This record gives sequence, structure tokens and C-alpha cells, in this order.
Amino acid sequence: MAGFGNGMKRRFFAGVEALGNKAAHLAQCAREKLETLNAEHQLEELSLKVAREARRLWESGEPLPQPISDLLMEQQQLEAQFGKPEAEETPAGEDVPDTSDETD
Repeated sequence: MAGFGNGMKRRFFAGVEALGNKAAHLAQCAREKLETLNAEHQLEELSLKVAREARRLWESGEPLPQPISDLLMEQQQLEAQFGKPEAEETPAGEDVPDTSDETD
């Protein structure tokens, strides 16, 4: 009977170890996914900064390569066509004031 109890203990602890290994693997996968998402977000932020700076330079009359000038001109025309004012971005970390007229 003692052999049966020892076998059950070994199987139980092997199962617990397998669960621990699986949990560690899932945690590692989650960390890797989060790192990837953070890197993608950083890339998007940098791309927006480059676009804003190019727009600022273009509007101030700085000469830019023709393809960039053409894209900015197209963007400006679309904004005028749809009545959208020039892009006003709130810098990251600043609160945007609530201008909604919601009443409870």
C-alpha cells in the first residue's frame, strides 16, 4: 500500500510541476507580447513625431523633398475638403479637457 501512496505523490507533484512549467511559459509569452506591443507603440509615436515635424517645416516654408511636399499638399487639400482643421495633437501625458455637454 505504501508503494501506491508514493506513486500518487510522485504523480501529483509531477502534475504540479507541469502546471508550474506551463504557467512560466505563458508568463514568458505574455512578456514577449507586451515587449512587442510596446515597441510597435514606440514606432507609431516616432512616426507621428516625424510627420508632425515635416508638416511644421513644410508650413514654415522649408524646402522638403518633392514626394514629402506632395503628400503634405494632398493632406492639406483633404483637410480643406472635409472642413477638418489642421491636426492638433495633444502631447503625450497631457490631459485633454472634457468639452462634452453631457448632463446626468
